[in-house]
Amino acid sequence: MEITLFGKAEAMSEVNHTLKVIGGVEAVSIFENLFCAKEHLAEQSSALLLLDGDDEDVSWQYLVEELQGCGPEVRIVLLKEDSYDAVKAYDVGVFDYLLKPVDEKQLIRVMVKYMLNQKNLVKLEKSER
Repeated sequence: MEITLFGKAEAMSEVNHTLKVIGGVEAVSIFENLFCAKEHLAEQSSALLLLDGDDEDVSWQYLVEELQGCGPEVRIVLLKEDSYDAVKAYDVGVFDYLLKPVDEKQLIRVMVKYMLNQKNLVKLEKSER
């Protein structure tokens, strides 16, 4: 499984560390630049993207809209310090919502959910043939 992180490096370093502790992740790509992140995601057949929603420089809604446009298989998990925006996040199509600091068990839950989602998509594609 490859996971993409988007946000300031300092903010994403703890998440990256948690991913290393969990294991089972082939690659972690960290981006701070929207253009570079979009370019990277456009090259992926599917992607799990963990997005820091607490960046004061740009709204998380804008980032979600921009990053969802990279492909139908981009699954965005919004990371926030509070649950205030959870309902809004699901309304705009985020795959999941995690509170910071990210709990290891919750991150594993999201990773399993993503893998099951991908497995179901493969089954659906095969049945449509």
